[in-house]
Amino acid sequence: MRNAKQQALMFLLGAFVTGGALGAAVDRTVARPTPARYASAAEERKAMRSNVAQQLGLTAAQRVMMDSILDDRNRKQRALLQPLDPQMDSLRAVARQAIIAQLNPEQRERFARLTAEIDARRRADSNSKQ
Repeated sequence: MRNAKQQALMFLLGAFVTGGALGAAVDRTVARPTPARYASAAEERKAMRSNVAQQLGLTAAQRVMMDSILDDRNRKQRALLQPLDPQMDSLRAVARQAIIAQLNPEQRERFARLTAEIDARRRADSNSKQ
């Protein structure tokens, strides 16, 4: 009986380790670069556009046209979403307060610095879009 329990435990441990290794491999292979690699969302968009243009082998004229189409789409999306900004800000504030309630004083200081950086980047991106 004890041998069967040990075998079951070893099987579960092996499945857990294998799943973790596969998950990490897929994440590194498939996942797109994180925004943290870029100084701003605008730089991330520029890098993504450049990557797409390179993969498609776009000419300079096609690249200008693609940028124009995407810029127009982005303007229209911002216009649609702008009325939701106050609600999004409220959701963000509630979530941050819930997170802060779970942190120790040192973590709260680090969280405050991180959120200040995120907010500054968001303001810079918002100003660059206008």
